Amino acid sequence: MAKLYFLGGENVTKRNSREVNEAAFHDAGEKPSILVLPWARPLFDRARKRRKRLLNYFTSLGAGKISFSSYSDASKEVAEKVGRSDLIYLLGGFTTRLRIPLPAAR
Repeated sequence: MAKLYFLGGENVTKRNSREVNEAAFHDAGEKPSILVLPWARPLFDRARKRRKRLLNYFTSLGAGKISFSSYSDASKEVAEKVGRSDLIYLLGGFTTRLRIPLPAAR
C-alpha cells in the first residue's frame, strides 16, 4: 500500500523533520530511490550548495539513488522518473512559483 508523507517547513540544514523522513525512508525499503522535485524553489539548479546539502542529507538517511527533476523536463520524462522512484520529495519554498509540467495540448 502506498503511503504519502506531506511535510512542510523543514530546514534541511537543521534536519528538523528527520524523524518523519527516517520513517518514510524505512517504509520505502532498503536504499530507496529518491526523486527530488524542486519546482517550488526558483533557481534551485543554480544553487549547487543546496543540491549538495540534500544529497548529503538523503545519503545519511539511507538513500540509494537520488535524482532531480527540473522545470524543463518534459512531462513524459517526469512520469518516467516518478515510476522509477521509491520516494518523491517536493521541496518547499515559494509556493507561488510552484509549476508542474503539464502534458502538451492535443
